[in-house]
Amino acid sequence: MTALPCFQIGVYLYFLFGRTTERKRMSLHRFLQRKTAWAARKMPATDYVVDNPHGETFDKPAVIICNHQSHLDLIYLLSLSPKLVVLTNDWVWRCPFYNILIHRAEFYPVSNGMESNMPRLRSLVSRGYSIVVFPEGTRSQTRDILRFHQGAFSLAAALGTDILPLMLYGSGILLPKHKRMLSPAHIRMTIGARFPASEPYRRQAKKVREDYRQWYSDVCKTCDPLTEKKQRECGRKL
Repeated sequence: MTALPCFQIGVYLYFLFGRTTERKRMSLHRFLQRKTAWAARKMPATDYVVDNPHGETFDKPAVIICNHQSHLDLIYLLSLSPKLVVLTNDWVWRCPFYNILIHRAEFYPVSNGMESNMPRLRSLVSRGYSIVVFPEGTRSQTRDILRFHQGAFSLAAALGTDILPLMLYGSGILLPKHKRMLSPAHIRMTIGARFPASEPYRRQAKKVREDYRQWYSDVCKTCDPLTEKKQRECGRKL
């Protein structure tokens, strides 16, 4: 039996007995952060750096947006803070390998619609949680920044939160879409500066996407040589 099914059983039993309290939920989130932080540091054939030039603490709730390249993105995101919840795709929500875990962690599927999810999301924000949204909606197979949907921006306005941009480099090299084998990579999480949502949201989504394209290009100029060095050290190529 693998570690993940065992953990699922542990989560099920933990919430089976007694009331589901805020303390119980926070204990689960703290455990998730510790385990994902360990996994991020120990990922084979990688080095991992967090760049936080603005001193972000995640104490104030926000709608967090991030580019999306790999199944492994969640590991690096959840390692940042215990007070994060993620809006997921349907297959993640229903996946038997970790559905108990994500249900108890109060992740919600985007297919429910924002109106349906809004009471739960307002509750999470009032309890100090930030909401993670992938504005591209899917993993980028080419690692280019795909079109941004406007949902994250309208959600931030509805919740009365800032938007907090994150840039993740290297996960799409480490484990690209539709691949199963890891490749050596330098992984860098860059935490940007908060900004408010503004109407019209479609126009803002387009502008932020263009900003991300330039941001990602700048990050690549620094990180591509580090990834190439890591690949030489491991004696492998993409």
